[in-house]
Amino acid sequence: MLISKAEFARNQGFSLPYVSYLINKGHVIPVEGKVDTEQALAAMAAIRKPGRALFRKGTPSSEAPQDKGQRKAASPTELSTALLKTRIKNEVERGKMLEIEAKVKTGQYVDAEIVEKQAFQVGRTVRDSLQNIPDRVASLLASLSDAHQIYDILTKEIRLALEGLAEALENP
Repeated sequence: MLISKAEFARNQGFSLPYVSYLINKGHVIPVEGKVDTEQALAAMAAIRKPGRALFRKGTPSSEAPQDKGQRKAASPTELSTALLKTRIKNEVERGKMLEIEAKVKTGQYVDAEIVEKQAFQVGRTVRDSLQNIPDRVASLLASLSDAHQIYDILTKEIRLALEGLAEALENP
């Protein structure tokens, strides 16, 4: 059925500039300056993004239900849009879970409790090793008066302690 652009816009609940936009983009093909309703609706359905709800001025969906206890039945378009959104959300979540599982299997992700326990043990070992240095070198340093010799001995003991820790951590 051929109708004017203004009448088509009014019937569909959107503005005349939107109809002109559809014509300029080539989605709707005018026939003798008029819009073929069936072709225009088919073209709009083809370009519609399924994840977006239909928003039009003056559509019944914006009206309040007459009885507060009754809910209006959802149209098939609303149901398919809601279903599509739910499926997309589920697929995104499933993808995230599969990515995490793959990283756990490849060893990129590890259990936080295991890491915390190992970090605590390493910290305790480092602390104990460094705290033992004064016990080992106290008597030796007490007899020395040269600051350079004291510095060399302390540096050597600290280096030995840290190298021993590094070897212990590399070969558990």
